[in-house]
Amino acid sequence: MTRTSDVNNISLTGEVVSEPSFQRGKSGCPFVIFTLSCIRPFKNDKNEVDLINVAHFGPNVPNVQKGDVVYVTGYLNVKNGTPQVNSKFMALLGDFDDEGY
Repeated sequence: MTRTSDVNNISLTGEVVSEPSFQRGKSGCPFVIFTLSCIRPFKNDKNEVDLINVAHFGPNVPNVQKGDVVYVTGYLNVKNGTPQVNSKFMALLGDFDDEGY
């Protein structure tokens, strides 16, 4: 038997393209919400860019900024046709420059 969380498990690396919103939930747990730009291969050796909303919850929310390159793992949800990752782990990999990742 496969659990739903195993099916929807996802890992992404990309650039933060929106200003992160740092907030606290009703329970006082900190979280951050931002949009991640991920490049993926597509048909005919072309690349497509996916914009995915990320919500990272936890006691240690990294100080992520627009332009940073991050790695996130979590599970994928789709709300109103928009993909969102609820992140279990996030690592800050560095700043984005004009030459790519």
